[in-house]
Amino acid sequence: MTEGEERDGYRRAARLGANLALQDLLLQGLEVVADVERLRGTLNVDSPDPAIRWGRSEGREQLRFDIHYSLYVRLAQDAGDEDPVFTLQAQLALNYECPETLEVSDEDALAFGTQSVLFSSYPYFRELVHTMTSRTGLPPLVLGTLRLPIPHRGEAEDADAVGPG
Repeated sequence: MTEGEERDGYRRAARLGANLALQDLLLQGLEVVADVERLRGTLNVDSPDPAIRWGRSEGREQLRFDIHYSLYVRLAQDAGDEDPVFTLQAQLALNYECPETLEVSDEDALAFGTQSVLFSSYPYFRELVHTMTSRTGLPPLVLGTLRLPIPHRGEAEDADAVGPG
């Protein structure tokens, strides 16, 4: 993604976000699989790769974003082993109040989803991972925080720049 496309994404997300209010965040599904017999040794954690879908509720002033996180933990010494010792898959739904007259394009929703929705849901996913790993006998895993890319020098002075600052 080029810097211009990234800035355009920030702008789209900010424009849409200015018109939305988070109403609720729901855990729609959870699947946890732990192979407790193999939980010995150094663990490798695959970075969660969220998938985001969105839609507008008919007859309601609401946008819904579904985000699916998958986390896989493998033993370091089993580098060739494809089977993870711990798997967590979580489906979260975020409902946003949205004016019925607001036009929402796929590009705007995608930009908002990959930035605002992701950042709104990730702390809940982090807590879920920590709690579930603790309860299955793994050392409690603490995932890192998400961060927006830092703007390059000179972008902060750009009056149209939207993003971290």
